[in-house]
Amino acid sequence: GTAPQSKDSTSNANHGTSAGSMTSGDQVAGKIDGSLDFDGSNDEVTRSNAIVGDSSAYTISAWIKTSSSGKQTIYTEYNSGSPDRYQFLYADGGKIKWYSTDDSTFWSSVLTGTPTVSDGQFHYVTFVQPSKSSRQLFVDGNPDVTTSDTVGTFNHNAVTIGTWRASSGNNSFWTGIL
Repeated sequence: GTAPQSKDSTSNANHGTSAGSMTSGDQVAGKIDGSLDFDGSNDEVTRSNAIVGDSSAYTISAWIKTSSSGKQTIYTEYNSGSPDRYQFLYADGGKIKWYSTDDSTFWSSVLTGTPTVSDGQFHYVTFVQPSKSSRQLFVDGNPDVTTSDTVGTFNHNAVTIGTWRASSGNNSFWTGIL
């Protein structure tokens, strides 16, 4: 249908636009009122405005289901003109990771979860930042890893779900259900 096809069910109206070869058939059953089935080659949902931006405190969570153990991205918020970004991804070896970078320090924060989540079952993964100097990953509601390094200032202007957007193009497409 007409963009934006991915509607935010909250009053925040953070709607997204599907891209790649996504069709209405990619809307599938999921844990909460439906999910999207990403093909791992070019499917993504984009938004031209940042949602989190430079917020001090925020939470990002997703129900995920995949059998692939390759590097895949759940959510990226970025600045198209710089390496500045947050990246919530399912990394090699089936572990959840969180990266944050800014213009002054590349890979300023990295969190790597411990459970493997590439078993073809639904898992609830959550990243929480209660302040600029505290971040934590949760897997299936259980606290996993934390860090207390301080991140810099972010100037994000776009969002992608299902891929990592880099200056050289897209990378790490999600294979499975989000």
